[in-house]
Amino acid sequence: MLHYQLKHRFLLYVLHHMKWEFPSLLNANARSISNKIDDLQVVVEENNSDVVCITESWLHTDNESIHLTGYHQPFRNDRIGHQGGGVLCFVRNKIKVKEWPEL
Repeated sequence: MLHYQLKHRFLLYVLHHMKWEFPSLLNANARSISNKIDDLQVVVEENNSDVVCITESWLHTDNESIHLTGYHQPFRNDRIGHQGGGVLCFVRNKIKVKEWPEL
């Protein structure tokens, strides 16, 4: 029991003194993002979001590029052959990201 308590206290000490933060996440169902990108930019800035995930983007591969200032180009998965659907994920520029297409 004493070993468990010492181990637990040490773990709490380490966690308390770590210098990293969890990213903030914003998730929204847009039901077509093309005409709402300016509103999204305002919401993202007000909430200081690190990662922004949008469902129901309703984008297609022939749509113009979608961009948020201060964020990497979005990771996209557009629904092909049907109206609706699709997801976007924006990640703040200060965060290093890498796409894994096989996932």
